[in-house]
Amino acid sequence: MLAHHTSFRLRQELKCDCDLTISWYGRFLNDFLLIAIEIIMEGTKIVRVRLMKNLTIKLIKILIKL
Repeated sequence: MLAHHTSFRLRQELKCDCDLTISWYGRFLNDFLLIAIEIIMEGTKIVRVRLMKNLTIKLIKILIKL
């Protein structure tokens, strides 16, 4: 439920589809996800996009480790 709500809020904030990122981070890094969302919601548009790219890079690293 939290992951779904979070995914909707992130899509609203970033104007993009990031379900995959949300589902994986919801599963593996819940605390980090919540911190990231707070930063995204309070940050500027540029900060939000940059953070999202960093999250994607970290997500790929996690998937490689599995």
